[in-house]
Amino acid sequence: MGNSCSSGQKKKDKEKTQSKVGSPLGSKRRSSAQSTESIPYGKGSPPTTRVNDWGTVPSEATNLPPRYDANQSQLEEVSEVSTQDLDTPQSPPVPKLSSTIQTTVEKDGSGLSDLLKFPEAVRSLLLGRFEEPLPPCSVRQISLYFSADYNDTQVERSAFMESIYPDLRLRCAENDYELNVVDLHLGLNGDCLDDHSFKEVCLDTIRELRGRGQLITVVFLNEILDTPLLPREILATDFESFKSNIESEEKKQLFEKWYFLDENANPLSYILCPISEHLPCLLEELQDTRLEAINEWRKESKEMLETLYAVLGEEEKSKYLTTILEDELKTAIFDDPSMNKHCLWLQRRFTHRSKTDDSTASDESQNKSFSARLDESTALKLRSVKMHLEEHLSDSQKLIFRVKWHDGTIDPVAVPEHAEYLNELCTTVKEELCKIIDGLNEELIMEESHQLYKGIENQLYTELVQQAATCKALLSSFVGRQELLAELRNYIISDSNHPVIIHGPAGCGKTALVAQASQLCSDWLPIAPVIVRFVGVTSESKTLEQVLRSICEQGCALFGEHPFLASKSGWEPNQVLEVIMDKVSSHRPLIIFIDGIDQVDSFSSKDLQWLPAELPKHVKLILSVRDETDEFQELKENLLNEKEESFLLVPGLTQEEGLSLVEEVLQKKDRKITDSQRQLIQECFEKCNFPLYAELLAHQSSEWESDQGPDDIVIKHTSEGVFMDSVTEIEKCLSAAALGFILGLLVTAKHGLSDAEVLDIVSSEESFLDHSFLISNASAPSYFPYLLWYQTKKKLSLFLKTSIVGGKCLISWKNNMFRSLCKRYCNHVGVTTNSLTVALINYFQEKHKNYKNKSESSEEGAEKMSQKFVLDQPLLYKFHPNRRKIDELPFHCLQHFEDSWVREHFLFNVEWLQSKLQGSDPYQVLEDIAIYQSHSPTDEEVLLLQKIIQLSSYALRYDGLQFLSQVYGRLLPIMATITDNSQFSSIRTIFHTACWPPTPSLLPLMPCLQPPHLEHQQSQDTGDKNTARSFCGLYWLKDDFTHILSLSTESEEIILWNIYEQTPVRTIKGVSQPRNIQMVDAYRALVLCNRELKVYDLNEGKFLKKLKGVMNQKMAYFGLHNENYVVALSRNRMYLNMMNLETGDLETTFKVGEDRFLNSLLVSASGRICVCGDETQKPFPLLVWDLASRKLMYDLRIPHHEFVTRLSAISSDGHYVAIVCRELNDSSPNFIIVYDLQSGTLFKKWKPESSSCSIAISSQGGCVVNGLENTWILVWDLATGGRRFILRGHSAPVDNIKIDESGTRCLTFDLSGKDRSIRLWDLAKGICLAVFTPDQAISCCEFSSDGRAVVMGLEGKDGLVTLLLCHRSTIEEEKRKVMEFGDPENKGKIFDVSEEQ
Repeated sequence: MGNSCSSGQKKKDKEKTQSKVGSPLGSKRRSSAQSTESIPYGKGSPPTTRVNDWGTVPSEATNLPPRYDANQSQLEEVSEVSTQDLDTPQSPPVPKLSSTIQTTVEKDGSGLSDLLKFPEAVRSLLLGRFEEPLPPCSVRQISLYFSADYNDTQVERSAFMESIYPDLRLRCAENDYELNVVDLHLGLNGDCLDDHSFKEVCLDTIRELRGRGQLITVVFLNEILDTPLLPREILATDFESFKSNIESEEKKQLFEKWYFLDENANPLSYILCPISEHLPCLLEELQDTRLEAINEWRKESKEMLETLYAVLGEEEKSKYLTTILEDELKTAIFDDPSMNKHCLWLQRRFTHRSKTDDSTASDESQNKSFSARLDESTALKLRSVKMHLEEHLSDSQKLIFRVKWHDGTIDPVAVPEHAEYLNELCTTVKEELCKIIDGLNEELIMEESHQLYKGIENQLYTELVQQAATCKALLSSFVGRQELLAELRNYIISDSNHPVIIHGPAGCGKTALVAQASQLCSDWLPIAPVIVRFVGVTSESKTLEQVLRSICEQGCALFGEHPFLASKSGWEPNQVLEVIMDKVSSHRPLIIFIDGIDQVDSFSSKDLQWLPAELPKHVKLILSVRDETDEFQELKENLLNEKEESFLLVPGLTQEEGLSLVEEVLQKKDRKITDSQRQLIQECFEKCNFPLYAELLAHQSSEWESDQGPDDIVIKHTSEGVFMDSVTEIEKCLSAAALGFILGLLVTAKHGLSDAEVLDIVSSEESFLDHSFLISNASAPSYFPYLLWYQTKKKLSLFLKTSIVGGKCLISWKNNMFRSLCKRYCNHVGVTTNSLTVALINYFQEKHKNYKNKSESSEEGAEKMSQKFVLDQPLLYKFHPNRRKIDELPFHCLQHFEDSWVREHFLFNVEWLQSKLQGSDPYQVLEDIAIYQSHSPTDEEVLLLQKIIQLSSYALRYDGLQFLSQVYGRLLPIMATITDNSQFSSIRTIFHTACWPPTPSLLPLMPCLQPPHLEHQQSQDTGDKNTARSFCGLYWLKDDFTHILSLSTESEEIILWNIYEQTPVRTIKGVSQPRNIQMVDAYRALVLCNRELKVYDLNEGKFLKKLKGVMNQKMAYFGLHNENYVVALSRNRMYLNMMNLETGDLETTFKVGEDRFLNSLLVSASGRICVCGDETQKPFPLLVWDLASRKLMYDLRIPHHEFVTRLSAISSDGHYVAIVCRELNDSSPNFIIVYDLQSGTLFKKWKPESSSCSIAISSQGGCVVNGLENTWILVWDLATGGRRFILRGHSAPVDNIKIDESGTRCLTFDLSGKDRSIRLWDLAKGICLAVFTPDQAISCCEFSSDGRAVVMGLEGKDGLVTLLLCHRSTIEEEKRKVMEFGDPENKGKIFDVSEEQ
């Protein structure tokens, strides 16, 4: 690189972060620069999650579609670039005179972490202030909603199910998304739902899908508009008005039969009766009987519709007689213009059609669409809908398909043209949907690119958002409890040092009380952050270990600790909590709420020894627990010794509070109840006055009719009874067996199931397809009707919750009580837990792919096979691990198979472990191990595996790609001591795999990670805390990839290391305050000692020469011209000095001609070109010098812009300089300029979506690499000007980029310590080759020019650590031959040069 540079920072005196040592001088490769500022949000609490995006492997690059390239015209206007004006490039800054590298959060005046450094939304979450609206969570789900006439498009929709949806779902899965297809019109006609809820189910589903994430709407609208359904509710005034206009008494009686006045509706309305009230055969199991009832209902409803069309005015028709398709389009498209671009409108147009064809169309078609063909207003409505679609959609979104007329139907078997039509339709629609999905991916990438760095881990962010959403939902139904709140307030503001236990029976309102109290704390004690966790609401709150780790992680962010500390809470929670609580003070107290400490899953630890009987000062801890649980008894009898002041009993609601809750629910639903019904509710409260029961009763009472008296209403007097009533109500539209199976799946699944998974699993069970209610045709559907599932989910919405796990929305039961009740129901209807477990195992093991009914012929079996539209469940979807499979399958197999089988296929299967750790996280693996240990507690190998994953949990959660690196690093000292090959045979197999890794891995040459402690071994520690040096920088020798120099300002020494032996070759002590080094030749080193430049002989360990003069204190920049001369910034920064290295004399001074203050300096590795910045003139120019001719080549400027000179890099040959630039008086992100220094012209200009914080350039690789504030790394192509790749995976912005000599590999890391990991990238393929996360913070790091080795210094470790990139090779095979350095007799010697100087 041949340079050392930095910028003149205007606020450098105020900077808290320490500058880092730059890249070495004298290497033949790239140039890089690092930012000393990075992003200041939460330095001590970096987010450490990899992000898997469309088209990427975790930690890989994104190849964007062509239209996303941001550089079609890299020379786009920057005004005319003169050779006069620009701001300055700069080189890596010189380290300050300090031995400590800061790796924690920036502190405010009180010594606490500065929470203002977090983005506002994140700060609110960390403080427990849940303001509306809550920030969004990333959901990797795309929903495809199909809207069409039920009768007119059945053939096409069936073709879509067979030819489009399976391929699209697989395509999305291979890009780490879930495609959720929803066609509520498929499989059964919603006009015969007993409660007439079809329209509400459709519209509620659309709203839910829009709220989750990306929604695509496909509209299939031809020349027919479906018949409207009868309005479910009609205002009383409107009903009486139009009824008076009905002349026929028979028709009036028909309306009076089906509509009744409900005075409980607000406003007063007439309600459509359930079909079964007059046609009870609708609910019969015999299909023929049901069909008779359905046909009778359709006949009478058609008659009423004809009457409504005749008597209603146009305004009333538009109010009550809208079709479902109209309302779907309004909700999905017309109400939100942003949704327009994610829509397709399909139209079928018949050709070869005569007038006689219209008149001879089948009577059935005429009857089914009478309103569309015979009623003029419906024809007008159809034209209106089409007009709106024309207005909202572009031409590319309107697809017209022409097909030959044949009796008004589509018959691909009988008519060849129809088969061709279906083939063209499916091919075209699939292509268009793929384009829309790609467009959604681009939008998500753009959205992500503009997001601020959160300052916390993405998993913690997702957890906090979901916990906040739970809290806000609980507040919506909270009433009363003022006495309890007053007691909690007194505790919060008091000096009490004991925890408080909120207790009571299930359903008494403990959780809602915790939610309300947690939000009132901002009034009670405004300066105190509040940590609140509701156990069981997310996948990261299901076990005590996960809850404590999550709490500790939030505490680390609040009090300035690195989240690595929180990972230790799994095995030493007391110590971790103690570290965090020791930082609590009167300036920042801490309040912790944990609700439902007894609600953890069965495989969780139940140990409460972490709970202190006495809390540190300024810490308050409130837990809730049910009475009659083991946890409550342990808290009461053992931990808190029956201290009455520590326990707060939650009684039931008063009559007034209960009625208030009921009235609140009714008001939200625009309902009311009669006095007699209110009296009935009061009587119920006398028997059960718990809030849960009151809320369930309130929702149940919202469905009561005004004419129902106490004798007509059957009320259960427990929450359990109300739950069972709600479940059995669904049996009206679904068989008890099918319902029990569906609900049981939600009980049995570990984390819950997505909508698509529920439908897939149920569709895999032929018995449920053969016996679905409300099927109007004789043949069973090939896929379980979407409508039945979404209707079931809607009816049970009070009891279900949706959580985000791995970016997927999963549905499960809200709490353990509902889960237990559902188990009871399943047992009642004959659905066993074992059958549910087997169904889930078969689904995730893809047993449905091998389905064949043995009782059928092979031809019939093949037909059944063709009806399977279930998504495949491989271990990997291309490069992306199948998280749903790797989370769920071991959990169920552990309950169904022998332990030995599970041990072989999951716990010690390297491929499985690698995939699970890469696609999920280590805590899920630890949960699998915990379940296994509950069966086989004495398995020593599993215990050792558990310890390895515990110790590596932070690193593996950051990126499971490094699993083999972590295994190798931790087992290396253990395997060297075990001589018995039969001992730990399975662990040994994993270790041998790590020694010859099948995937690229960075393996340490020597132990550098904490090994697991075995019972017969003494505890080992890889750190050398008593004697540890503090390394400030690393520097390669010239043309030598086997030796490296380390610099230590604190100990005033320079050490030459053999990187493969990791031993000192020379040690030179007594070097006064060394700050930077540049290698002059093979042995001579030019060292910046405080403000002076000195030359040392590394071979002989001698001081040779001190160069004359002193340098600027803050900008001591210098670079080598050749082996005889160095160029350096003068003390006053007005000119450059060229000094002779032999004599130490100043020989030449570079000046522009007038006084200027230079603020940076870059020298190419060739030593030919020097670039420096000038902060005197406005805007700052960039000065380019030819050092050979001692002449100023260019004075580069861009009007109205300035250069960020600390972010600049020069190519090794001096051909290009890359520098970050920003427009004056503009808050837009900065951008990148590349100058061709051969001609002095602007060569490239790139505008990333986020500001840059680091940059490097490589002529050999033909690329510029820059790090962004949003944690991305971008690779730009110097030849084409296009963006090659987006590299994602870092959890914090990187401030160091190192490119190898060939320009094909790149090492990136963050020396500020927010992201403790290093990443090695392949710049040709845009993929992450390897990751490594050490146990200690990195103080300095270097990458060998041959791209084979990484060397780093770690805090608390005395020696250097060398990592070698191995792929299907061992460390011995990857080692280079080490040439002896200098005189062999001096090897290992220690020299003291203090007296020589």
